[in-house]
Amino acid sequence: MDATIRRALPAVAGELQQIMSSVPGWALAEGSSGVRPGDLQRAVCNALQAQLGSVAIVDGPLPAGVKDCWAGWLGRVDVLGRTGEEAEVCFETQLCGVEKLYESLWDALKLALFTALHESLAGYLVYAAPESGWGREGQHPEVLFEDETIGVAELLHVRYPELWTACLRGTRTTRPVSLPFEVRTEPIVAVPIRAPSSDWELRCVRVQGQAGYGWTTFDSDGWPMLAQADQPVSPA
Repeated sequence: MDATIRRALPAVAGELQQIMSSVPGWALAEGSSGVRPGDLQRAVCNALQAQLGSVAIVDGPLPAGVKDCWAGWLGRVDVLGRTGEEAEVCFETQLCGVEKLYESLWDALKLALFTALHESLAGYLVYAAPESGWGREGQHPEVLFEDETIGVAELLHVRYPELWTACLRGTRTTRPVSLPFEVRTEPIVAVPIRAPSSDWELRCVRVQGQAGYGWTTFDSDGWPMLAQADQPVSPA
């Protein structure tokens, strides 16, 4: 699937670039690109179907078991593709200005949960942002876009507590209940988007939740409470 994504993402970037180029400069607000998050979802869906010749949909259902591990209303899968009779691939996507890259923390944890619960499911984070946004240290969870394995408790409590606070501020009731002990990320591809106002970059990383050391329990406020080190757990 990684090779398929590498082939598909340039087409996604090309579709977004075409939309950006078609919007006259006078119609754009300062810092705007002329594209919407839904444009990215559709572009991913189109590219996936072109590569796989399979079914891909926008706004797919949550995998089984997710609601037991994440309380409240959790958004559906941005793009869901089926690569075989059983195998599925989930994409969490965002087209954002420099101030919204922190949302990748929330989406990566969603994918970590999906993939830890179901062995046949693959998860990918696809984010597009201005190049200037990617270069702002501390304004987004950089570690998630690197080749890295990190514990969920360390990720939220130690590395990015301010960014996780910003994520939680967006909802009063939707909170993780239990997540896999670790998150494994691996960069797949980065593609430039040449826009009239400012250049953007589209990045994709594969996300895998690892529950071999157990699961991390969260308190009612949405923070890791107990990082358990149990015996290896088989996915559902």
